[in-house]
Amino acid sequence: TCVFGLSFILLGHVAMNGIQFGILVLDAAGKENIANHDAVVRGIALSVAFAACFLHGTWRQGGIYLNNILAVFKIGILLMIFILGMCAVGGVFPRAAENAIDLPPRGKNVLEQTGAAYGYAEAFLAILFAFGGFNQANYVIGEIDDPRRRYKWPAFSAVAIVSVLYLLDNAAYFIVVPEQLFNPDVDPRLNVAHYLFKYTIGRRAGWEDKAPQMLSAFVAISCLGNIIVMTYTAARVKQEIAKEGILPFRRYLAGSVKARIRIPIRKLWGSKKETLPEDVPLGALVLHFTVSAILVCATWKQQVTSTYSMLVDLYSYTVDAVFSAFLGFGLLYMRFFSKRDWARHSWNSGFRIPAYVSAICGFIFGLANCY
Repeated sequence: TCVFGLSFILLGHVAMNGIQFGILVLDAAGKENIANHDAVVRGIALSVAFAACFLHGTWRQGGIYLNNILAVFKIGILLMIFILGMCAVGGVFPRAAENAIDLPPRGKNVLEQTGAAYGYAEAFLAILFAFGGFNQANYVIGEIDDPRRRYKWPAFSAVAIVSVLYLLDNAAYFIVVPEQLFNPDVDPRLNVAHYLFKYTIGRRAGWEDKAPQMLSAFVAISCLGNIIVMTYTAARVKQEIAKEGILPFRRYLAGSVKARIRIPIRKLWGSKKETLPEDVPLGALVLHFTVSAILVCATWKQQVTSTYSMLVDLYSYTVDAVFSAFLGFGLLYMRFFSKRDWARHSWNSGFRIPAYVSAICGFIFGLANCY
């Protein structure tokens, strides 16, 4: 039941990012006030989910290349936000002095509004959602050549680089954006990053409205990258779950078919490796799109912003918090109480980490998610 629940919620990740992608595309185009706005957003969400499934179902390697390109672009966005903050410090942009702009009175922050315990827990879930993508590579570790050598240091370095960039970007927000505008009740359509672009690039003549639209376009591309990678990983999770006999229609969902498109793209950089036929989990991709479409349509009566928030909370609480709590304490059980000699297997796996470090990390991880 737990594995099936995880399978279902992972599909919701694509649905919510598809909805956010639709919202941001309309914002970037300046069409946020068009008639039937919510219906158009849901149509875009369904279209992008289908496009991602079609890409991975016909050209597996192409989906991987597109994901890598979008990942580089997303890192570029994080660097750009930090650079804009540093340019503001250096006086490149006119400072957004509080007495020079129409600011609302300072309101209570989230922690003051909801109470300390709940406010911190809610903030913790948001942080987990932002950093949660680091675990996606584990879902497809079987498709990595020599994973012990190729996965360990890239995984650690990727998490470290993104963590540092997030911290630097938050510093840029505090430097540029007036404190009052950190309250989301000021304008629900704009977040702190929108205000950073507004008070840097937007201070140039003619760019006051275009700068927030530029950020919406950037974040829409970021959402697209998330949809591409989640479609790739989640489909393989469903396929493995079907192989265990947990899902119905096991034979169809657990099977693979040969991709119909073979493009020798490696020859562009002189590789002599042959482009072989690729196996794609077509049944799992069909399930992936079907449930994503159900989640998008089942929330039709809600506003799209409310739908996105609901699906984010559902995903963060279920996948990132509940399952992670079981995972953290499960690691402690395996190390200290299991009869399967987990400690020896862990040491011999190539990740030679002292037992006390492993135990402390598992305890902190489980306890934090229980909170």
